[in-house]
Amino acid sequence: MKQITVAFLMLLSCLSIHVAAQKPFSEGTIVYQVKMGPDDPEMKPGIYTITIKGDQIRKEMKLSSLDYTIIINCTTNKVLSLQNRNGKKYAIELTMEDLLKDQEKFKVYTITNVKNENKKIAGLSAYSGNIVYHDGSRTLITYSKDWKPLQPVTYERFPAADFLPLEFFYKDESGLSVRFEAIKIEPVPVDNAVFRVPADYKIISHSEYLQMTR
Repeated sequence: MKQITVAFLMLLSCLSIHVAAQKPFSEGTIVYQVKMGPDDPEMKPGIYTITIKGDQIRKEMKLSSLDYTIIINCTTNKVLSLQNRNGKKYAIELTMEDLLKDQEKFKVYTITNVKNENKKIAGLSAYSGNIVYHDGSRTLITYSKDWKPLQPVTYERFPAADFLPLEFFYKDESGLSVRFEAIKIEPVPVDNAVFRVPADYKIISHSEYLQMTR
């Protein structure tokens, strides 16, 4: 009985160490270098920045013709898309339901062929593997086991991930490939002002925006 108790306590100790090591990324900035495929030496890489403060997330993409910002509040379920259209700036109201609907097909996945890369990316130890989705599609990923996103909606292709993506790529509906590589991960305090709509942006509903684009 004593041996069983000791073994059980050792197991709990190991589990506690694992849980403690994998911290929720609850505040800070994650910056990725972004490249659009196929590789073109004349095309400059872009930047994708995720800024997090508790239930607030700001995602900013700047890559060639892709230039947008998404602001998410997971408590109020408010989503805003900041866009510059014909010189006019709009903050378009979206719904959390639409955001979750876009993630639905990526919701169930497993990681196979996990390998320790014995290297660091953005200062974190890197592991690689294959993400295999419920429909059989798959993609390569390099990730950190030290952190995980606090909010399930942080990464579109990896809902509720228990890891922090370091390198990954995906193809959009047109077949265009986009590759992400983490270049800076900073768990630092973030000002609430980052998640506010700038004064020169006009807030409009999604239906108003659709009418404008017709």
